[in-house]
Amino acid sequence: MDRSAENDAISGADPEDFNGTGPYEVVEFTSGEEVVLEAFDDYWGEEPPFERVVINADGESSGRVAALETGETDLTINILPEDASTVQNADGVEIRQVTSFRNIFLPMKNTVEPFDSLEFRQAMNYAVDNEEIVNTVLSGFGEARGQPVAPGINGFNSDIEPYEQDLAMAESLVEESGYGDIEIELVAPQGRYLNDADIGETCADMIDQLPNVSCEASIVDFGVVSDANQAGVNPDEYGETWEIPFYMIGWGTITGDTDYGVQGFFTIPDNESRTFEDEELSDAILESQQIEDPEERVQQLEAVNQLAHEKCPFVFLHTQESIYGVNDAIQWEPREDETVYIWGMDA
Repeated sequence: MDRSAENDAISGADPEDFNGTGPYEVVEFTSGEEVVLEAFDDYWGEEPPFERVVINADGESSGRVAALETGETDLTINILPEDASTVQNADGVEIRQVTSFRNIFLPMKNTVEPFDSLEFRQAMNYAVDNEEIVNTVLSGFGEARGQPVAPGINGFNSDIEPYEQDLAMAESLVEESGYGDIEIELVAPQGRYLNDADIGETCADMIDQLPNVSCEASIVDFGVVSDANQAGVNPDEYGETWEIPFYMIGWGTITGDTDYGVQGFFTIPDNESRTFEDEELSDAILESQQIEDPEERVQQLEAVNQLAHEKCPFVFLHTQESIYGVNDAIQWEPREDETVYIWGMDA
C-alpha cells in the first residue's frame, strides 16, 4: 500500500479521495441553499437508513413549518415556540424536543463602567425576570438558569437557583454601586437563538423599569455580537467591538463538561478573548484542570459554577430548548448537544 497517498487522502488534501460525511457522500452543493447526500457504496460500516438525503436552508420558522406540513420535508430544526402548536395540530407530524446544552445569557464586561461593579451586575440579575421570559416570550420552551452551564453537563451545580426578580433589591444595589441614574444599551442578535430579539427587548424593558437605570435594546446581526464576544476586554487590541460591553449570546457546552462552558469566558492566562477579568474565578477554573480524580474534579467544577453565580459575569437567562418538527414515521430522538445524525434514524 502507498502510505504517502493514503495519508494525503486522510488529511483532506483531495476532496475526491476524502469526503468526511460517513455513510453518505455529497453529490450536490449550493452554498447557503442546499446539500444533497447519497448513500456511499464503499462505506465501511452499516448501510444508512435512507438512500438520498436533501438538506435545505430556510431562515424562516414559518417556512420550515409549511414545508413539514406539506410533506416537502421530514424533519425541521429550530421551530419557534409560537409555531409549535401549528405542527402539533397538523396530521402526520409532531413536535419532538429536548433541553439542550445551550445556555443563553447577557455577558457584562467588568473592565467597563458600570459593569466593573459587582453590585451593579447583581442588580441587573435581580432586574430581569428570566422565569417570566421563559413562560411568555418562549411559551414555556426553556428553563430559567442561574449558572453558566445546563443540566446534564459535568459539574452542573443543582443547588444553584436562578435569580428571582426583585426590583427593590435591584434599585438598592444600583445605588450601592455608585452608578445611579445611568444609561446603558443591551445589544442582541436577531435570528440566531429562539426569539432572541424579543428576549433582548424584554430584558431591556425590565431593566428600564428601574428608576435609576435607563436601558435600551439594539437589535443587530449575529456577527456584531459574535465579534464583541471575541473582542474580549482589551480595548487597545480590538477597538470598536470592545465598546459593546453588554450583549446577548448563547453557548452550547458541546463537550458535556463545565470547563468548555467557562474557560473561554473567564480564564486569564493566554486568553485574549475572555469577557470577564477575575483572578479568583480564573484560578478556580485552572485548578479544576489539574485535578485527576473525577469526583474531586466534579466538586471543583460545581464550586466554579457557584462562584460564577455569585460574581455575576452574566445576566443569567435560560437553557434553550431544541424544538424539532418530525414526520411521525421517522424513528429518532433529539440529542442535547443539538447534533442530528441521519444514520441514527429509521423509518
